[in-house]
Amino acid sequence: MSKAKEFNTISRRAVLAGIGSAPAAVICTSALAAASSVDDRGILGLCHAYHEVSRSLAELPWASDRELEELLDRKYELIVRLAEAQARTPDEIVAKARIVRAHLPDYLPVFESETENPEIRLALSLTADVITANGGAIA
Repeated sequence: MSKAKEFNTISRRAVLAGIGSAPAAVICTSALAAASSVDDRGILGLCHAYHEVSRSLAELPWASDRELEELLDRKYELIVRLAEAQARTPDEIVAKARIVRAHLPDYLPVFESETENPEIRLALSLTADVITANGGAIA
């Protein structure tokens, strides 16, 4: 089994579906635990952890300031670690490119930029090239 598939063997959605409409504390704890369990497995683990935390932030029906802060801090920590890590395999390169491609547009308004900026278009185009050149599909 490839490393990328290894991290997708347990669906967090399936677990949460089994416990019904989970309160924010359960979602937060679940995401942080899932992220911690794989983030020591190199870049692929860090990418999986980042996606778990991002999905949890998107799915939170409501959250206390503490819970929201924990998830945002964890997401920031994972981005810092990913930025410092050098991808050495095609799977690692694609995993990092997918994060940039999926999440960079969300951050542009914060930094007063937009997807029509030529430098941003170049960066997004490069991520698409990296993903497709390594056999991936653009989502």
